[in-house]
Amino acid sequence: MLENIELNQKLLIDDKKIFTIEIGKEIKRLRRRRGLTGQELADYLGVSQQQLSRYECGICAIKLDYLMVLLHYLEVSVDAFFKNVLVNVFEENNEIGFRYYNIFFLLMMT
Repeated sequence: MLENIELNQKLLIDDKKIFTIEIGKEIKRLRRRRGLTGQELADYLGVSQQQLSRYECGICAIKLDYLMVLLHYLEVSVDAFFKNVLVNVFEENNEIGFRYYNIFFLLMMT
């Protein structure tokens, strides 16, 4: 039983890390698509350029309130953002993508 708990904890850590990385990659892609520098977006969010870089590199997870403000500023819907994130997760790790597919199911149908 202890082995199952340890395995589940490792899976959770792996899952969180891949989502943090893929969310960061999507933020960076959207920022570049808008022609913004990291400093410009960081200034808008009220964070340092280094902190924005940590988000984009997947070193730190972005807080939900910052993500909502960022998506509004970049004029990207939440569903489009997370649809792209899930596609990227699948490309990186099918197993994790399938584990979370059920919460993204309706997004994938649009």
